Amino acid sequence: MESKILKLKGKDHIAIYLLTIIYICVSFFPNTNISFAIIGFTLFLMLIFTPNLSFHPIYLNYFFFYTILILISFSKWQPNYDSKDIISSYLFFSVIPILFQSLSVKYFTIIEQSIKHFWILLAISICVWGGIEGIDFNRSRIFNIDNLNKNGVATFFEIGFIIYYFSNKDQSTIKKTITISLCLLSTLFIGSKTSIALIIFILFLPQKLIKKTFFLIPVILFFLFLIIISNIATIYNFLVDKDEFFTASLRFILWEKAIEDVIINYNTFFFGIGPGSFETAGLNIGDLSTIESPHNYMLAMFNAYGLIGLILFIWYFSRLLFLQKTNNSYNDYYFLSYTLFFLHSLFDVGWVKGQGFFIAMISGIMIKTRKSNP
Repeated sequence: MESKILKLKGKDHIAIYLLTIIYICVSFFPNTNISFAIIGFTLFLMLIFTPNLSFHPIYLNYFFFYTILILISFSKWQPNYDSKDIISSYLFFSVIPILFQSLSVKYFTIIEQSIKHFWILLAISICVWGGIEGIDFNRSRIFNIDNLNKNGVATFFEIGFIIYYFSNKDQSTIKKTITISLCLLSTLFIGSKTSIALIIFILFLPQKLIKKTFFLIPVILFFLFLIIISNIATIYNFLVDKDEFFTASLRFILWEKAIEDVIINYNTFFFGIGPGSFETAGLNIGDLSTIESPHNYMLAMFNAYGLIGLILFIWYFSRLLFLQKTNNSYNDYYFLSYTLFFLHSLFDVGWVKGQGFFIAMISGIMIKTRKSNP
């Protein structure tokens, strides 16, 4: 690793490294006017190192069909829909991936190094802080910073670990053990049960299975989710009285509310109630009473954009999955980290918050590396 960082020669290498660090930091925080401004300025500076934009059809098609969806739906939405969520969707699924896909491949090593270095620094910092604060699965903030939500940190942490661990295949057993131990300890202090389960799942899943059939996991989970929805009341009643699963039981209330919002009439079913219109006021769900997302990204899209929007996003994610297939194998750690984020989004907010900026960058790099290594 040290030898690679010594290759950061020239102002362009240093600039890309620092811009990536800034970009990652901003992705930890909620989408605000300030975060949009910083992200916009960072992306503008990165355009200097992008002589020619490369437009992959999946991003262009999404931009076109999403625009049509907005034009035919916005008049049917609730008047309090959030236009900022619309802008975010353009950025997350089209604009930002196009920019990073257009970067020269020579910069990807630098971006990867910045992700790895930031992940190590974050893991050590969390261990020090967590050693003082202790383990608390009910905490919602990291480093006691109000806007630093644990879910935003957890999603970056998962992706950073996947990229760090699977890109260093020549590590000794001792180094791998230290890396895994540091990761699991940090994740315990973050307090995200979903992150712990996903990381352990990836570590114990045989590598051959990952390479051959990993793309099926989101598909299997999607159908499993349909089974859960059809038995939502039974599962909720089972979990609600168990303290260790209480927050999980609250998600079932949110999911049920997201569905109820759109089955009112034909307009809401096909076009949704509008992005940012999901509300939990009046629901008895404790600390989640002010949450503006059903904690399942596909349900969030169904709630916001209806059946038509849900089909659009299913198409988008499916295309990304199958585009990564190379010689009947799925072995790219960018693809692995993107899929892990998607799995987490089935139990959390997904692209709704600032972490959507970071995973959008991963999407563009993932497509570019696939094209560079057919």
